Amino acid sequence: MEQNIYNSEELFKQNKISANNLLQNNIHPEIDFHIHSNNSDGIFSIAEIAEMAFEANINHIAITDHNTILNSYKELLQLNKKIPNSLSIHIGTEVACKFKDPYTNKNIPIEILCFNVNPFKMQEFLDRYDFAKKDSQEDDMQFLLSICQKEDLKYTPTIKVKDGFFATETLCRDLITYPENKSYFDRYYPEVFTSPKLFFKKFCANPKSSFYFDKTTNLPTINELCDFVKSLNGLCILAHPGLYIYKTDTEILTFLEEVLKTTPNINGVEAFHTNHTLTQRKLIYNLLI
Repeated sequence: MEQNIYNSEELFKQNKISANNLLQNNIHPEIDFHIHSNNSDGIFSIAEIAEMAFEANINHIAITDHNTILNSYKELLQLNKKIPNSLSIHIGTEVACKFKDPYTNKNIPIEILCFNVNPFKMQEFLDRYDFAKKDSQEDDMQFLLSICQKEDLKYTPTIKVKDGFFATETLCRDLITYPENKSYFDRYYPEVFTSPKLFFKKFCANPKSSFYFDKTTNLPTINELCDFVKSLNGLCILAHPGLYIYKTDTEILTFLEEVLKTTPNINGVEAFHTNHTLTQRKLIYNLLI
């Protein structure tokens, strides 16, 4: 199973098949402005992403790597002559920042998509923060395992974090191999049982969860980030609000209203995200129109 998850060649083939399936079913998405390359936590190079986008008849895409922009910008400059004229590629970035949760009054990490910014000045801003801080993933794992013991969750005693991976996702991928753990996820966030990448956002970044630990110390506030992007005449879009710690429609709407009320320089909200449910997409879209 692990090979299928992390084998980039196999995933590239699968995504090309998916692109062709979209065309065969008369589904023609023309824009995708939230894509990660292997310059951050994505699997594919910008060249590979461009090839898949072209095959899917997508006309405009944006590379929004996590907390970095300059490497992607430089890579695109080298590729420009190889990009089909029908495909427009923009370079942005998805930046982690902290926001005060209206329910607990504690900081939680959220993410902002930043577009139309000078990549050199934006990278200078990003370099002020220790986004690349190398927390000890083994220390994090030991903390998480202590919580597993308290919550009576079954895990592999010899579990280790591989280089380049996070303790949170590594643990979750292990937990979901044990069917007896499913009831725990069902009690809180059932979707995490099939989407281990959400374990950090839903559990570890959640002040109400036993797995909570604060990872916002080194992050800019949402207003520090949006004010800076505004100074570059850029645009700020709140990324995937349905993926944070909020469960009900009311909680999501309260969170969104608080963000929009307290962040003057935010320009919009991402409604159509792969991991948003249909209900969440409609909820967010209807709030904004």
